[in-house]
Amino acid sequence: MMANTSLFTRLRRAVQPAQRQIRSVVVSRAKRGGKAEAKKGGWKGNKSNLPQKDCVVCGRPFTWRKKWERCWDEVKYCSDRCRREGKR
Repeated sequence: MMANTSLFTRLRRAVQPAQRQIRSVVVSRAKRGGKAEAKKGGWKGNKSNLPQKDCVVCGRPFTWRKKWERCWDEVKYCSDRCRREGKR
């Protein structure tokens, strides 16, 4: 019987129990109030504490990004468009 089933069907059957288990964990955390607790304090996705600068060209504020970690002091522009405009 296994020879007649496609690879996709076999993979789907293998993954379904894991998906059910993940759903049950998410639902149980939501019932306990896990989501509300995560939004209160310094959870990983909290971006309100990141440093900000104003763009030299457009004047808009922009926040720190992970890719600017090493060169944050040198960053002047909020986007590639402003960088191109600033060099004119």
